[in-house]
Amino acid sequence: MSNSDQARHAAAVALLDHVLAHLANESRHLDEMIVCSRELQRRLRRQTEDGGDELAQLFQEIERQQAAINQTRGGVIADLATLPGAPANLSAYLSLLAEDQAMPIRQLRNEIVEKLDTVRSITLGNQMVFHYSHDFYQRMLRALTGNEAQPGGYGPSGRRESVETGKVMLRNC
Repeated sequence: MSNSDQARHAAAVALLDHVLAHLANESRHLDEMIVCSRELQRRLRRQTEDGGDELAQLFQEIERQQAAINQTRGGVIADLATLPGAPANLSAYLSLLAEDQAMPIRQLRNEIVEKLDTVRSITLGNQMVFHYSHDFYQRMLRALTGNEAQPGGYGPSGRRESVETGKVMLRNC
């Protein structure tokens, strides 16, 4: 191993604890995001008369967890950039480590990927509930006010929506 390779390896090992701490922290934040997302899902599906404040608090907590992940991730990326040869990503960093040093990072990384998939799945379900609930109430109000055949309100893009007839539950998100 050349002197430059030894220096790169030594610098990579020095960052090992920092990267492991970051990944463990990110995993904890994802756990909290999953708990909040599931609570939001439970409240949406239960459709009780919870005030908007409780839902807003859940949204804020999810955003806070995401911001914490992004902040610490930025620090790790900056630290990786200080290594000789500046690895472009975590995979390149792992190639600088011995297999026994890289294994805990790989395990945490796989755990984080699984948790991200869980968060995405719950979030997609919540988005669908929001969309269908909003669409249902919008159609119901149009029907109650006699505006079924007239163009609807403004959509998220700022354009007027046309009122579609048909089955509410079979529309695509």
